[in-house]
Amino acid sequence: PEGFYNATVKAGEYFVNVRHPDYASPKASHVLVKPDTEQTVADLALARPRAIDGSVVYPNGNPCSGVVISYWIGSDLYVEAITQADGHFRLLTPSEDGRIRIIPPNGYMTEILGDIVVKGTLEPETKLSPIKLAELPSVEGTVLGPDGKPQPGVLISSRTLTPPVWFITDSEGKFKIRLAQ
Repeated sequence: PEGFYNATVKAGEYFVNVRHPDYASPKASHVLVKPDTEQTVADLALARPRAIDGSVVYPNGNPCSGVVISYWIGSDLYVEAITQADGHFRLLTPSEDGRIRIIPPNGYMTEILGDIVVKGTLEPETKLSPIKLAELPSVEGTVLGPDGKPQPGVLISSRTLTPPVWFITDSEGKFKIRLAQ
């Protein structure tokens, strides 16, 4: 499809991108608008898409909705999707090598750490295995006083986590801190 758009902007540097529900977005085009220039042209061409379908599931196998899934080529973000109520997502990507990044919900991480590498040689329609989540690790224990008895109401704080984590021991001196991603 062809489309022509005009925008009036101040002189400066811009990145222009295009999105269409049936095509893969091209790389953003760098545009330098010079002062006293009547027109600056940025031509962008939509690409034939490669569809990547997948799903995200909790450790018990139930679908996980609301997870942000993004497709990156180098340091450029190309497209994002959010998992539906059934945990499913669909990305329309260019056929170049890239990687899929998952931003899991609080308290979880992906079972396999890091981005999912995607080769440009994938078929036009690719179905991924379900992406499984795992609970984040936790630190738990009991605070004992000099007499060896559990101490309720003691403030526990992290020293190297950003943002810091705090917890107050319960009536039995116990605490459990679930680490954040």
